[in-house]
Amino acid sequence: MFKKFLSYYSGKKNLLIMVLTSVVVYSFIELSLPIFTRRILNMYIPGKNTDKIIMSGVWLVILIVLYVIMQFVVAYYGHVLGTGLETTMREKAFEKLQTLPFSYYDSNKTGRIMSRLTNDLRDVGELMHHGVEDLLGVLLMSVLGYIYLVQINFTITTILFAVAFTAIIVMSVMRTNSMKAFKAVRVRHGELNSQLESSISGIRLTKAFSNEEYEIEKFGLQNMEYSETYKIAYKKLAKTMA
Repeated sequence: MFKKFLSYYSGKKNLLIMVLTSVVVYSFIELSLPIFTRRILNMYIPGKNTDKIIMSGVWLVILIVLYVIMQFVVAYYGHVLGTGLETTMREKAFEKLQTLPFSYYDSNKTGRIMSRLTNDLRDVGELMHHGVEDLLGVLLMSVLGYIYLVQINFTITTILFAVAFTAIIVMSVMRTNSMKAFKAVRVRHGELNSQLESSISGIRLTKAFSNEEYEIEKFGLQNMEYSETYKIAYKKLAKTMA
């Protein structure tokens, strides 16, 4: 399954390399800015070294401009990459639907299938680009940040990173409950789509038998259940973030 997952990147290698390179560059810049600032405040200003102050200021401006450019590349082309991956997966999924037997459509509601090809794939596409970008960025910032900070104070840095690592483990465990809750939201979203599809496709029959009130009541119930499922998911998400 992991190989299948990676295969979707094959046609978008150049875009992926550009985005990941930008992540590496802006991660290094994020680490460099505090170092430059610290050197200016602790060495150049007290030493009244005007040339060094001006030169450092120029480099700071260059780094900030480059940082903004890299952030734009990641924000725009990263989402272009995600959308492209999502589009490819949707095409493959639709091609697969054309080959499935009637029994599949008998046991799966139309709205649920539509939800899987739209909202669910949107989430997967977001994960496929944000996940790689964020993982690389966090790893670089953590490793390089630790290497730099231990040179300033080994004990305090080690304690802080140990606390952060523990917090990450706790959040990962709590996040499992949030993921289950949002999975329930996606299922409920499919049910709501199914209800809408059924009501709209059968609108002539509904009007013929004056069943508008019944349809409104049935949709209202589905809508409320959808809302309650979201509330449960957001509550678990809030506990994770607290």
